[in-house]
Amino acid sequence: MPLNGQLQGYTMLYLRDGFFTALAAVFIMTQPAIAKCGLPREVQVLMDDLYASTLNGDSVDVELTMRLRRNSKNIDMADVSSKLFSVGMAHRRDRIDTLLKEAQLIDASGHAMNPNLLREQLKRAERLDAIVCKLEQREKDKNRPPPFPAAKEKRPSMPLTEAAQSLGTTARLVVLLSVTSLMIGLVFLGRFSYLWIHGLVNKRRTCHIPAVVECGLDVIDGYVTVLGRHGCRFQPVNEGAFARLEGLIGSRSAFIVCGSQRILVTLKATHGRSAVALFHSVLSSQAHTKLLERSKVSPKFAPKRSAGVKRIERKARLT
Repeated sequence: MPLNGQLQGYTMLYLRDGFFTALAAVFIMTQPAIAKCGLPREVQVLMDDLYASTLNGDSVDVELTMRLRRNSKNIDMADVSSKLFSVGMAHRRDRIDTLLKEAQLIDASGHAMNPNLLREQLKRAERLDAIVCKLEQREKDKNRPPPFPAAKEKRPSMPLTEAAQSLGTTARLVVLLSVTSLMIGLVFLGRFSYLWIHGLVNKRRTCHIPAVVECGLDVIDGYVTVLGRHGCRFQPVNEGAFARLEGLIGSRSAFIVCGSQRILVTLKATHGRSAVALFHSVLSSQAHTKLLERSKVSPKFAPKRSAGVKRIERKARLT
């Protein structure tokens, strides 16, 4: 690269760095100073130096001694008294006086007389600093004007007319009825969905499959009218067969025989003119399909019926 090009590059680099440095300086100078709450800064600096003097036992180095002497002179006790008086803690000035005396003793003797006692005095001064800071902040918050002073001014409330009150009551009733109707609808929808899903999972189908129920030496002819993978409904051929079937309710050793398939069942209960039979083993999909192929009518999907529908059907039969 030519020499002139290098010089131009360096010049632009210095100008850019200088610009950003000046911009940062202007930003810092224009920021408002953040006043630290608590005791004056000079007191806090002295506390830090006194704490440092307790770390090396009794001996204190010359540099630290000089700092203690200089920082002690920088403290304006009138300023300290004014600060404490403003928050109602003027009676605690003795804690700062004690620290000044300790700093003067270390300056005169070159060592801390009792480091442990000095640490306790510093802890009391730190607690005083925290209390003063808290009280100052509370006073600032108390005197701070509200962000929206107009918000405190309450407008005179206008009395509602009877028509407006009636309209509000009607609106609330409409909302209440709508929410109630929605909840009832969701309950019925959930129940309906459960019954359909139960029927789909268990492959419940209405059918008309010739079959017999065998229990010991008793053989009852009839038909399987509802078939699922977990059980079925068996309807005897006549009233006499149904009376014999009722005597077998509760048996766990009965068999339903359809063609070549022999299924061990528990006769659970009667349902109308039928008996509910539960399979001891879940029927395989292949066996389920073979049984439906023997149906004399076209099998149709049969969702599980709710208990309410069953009660209505039972009452209708009794009447």
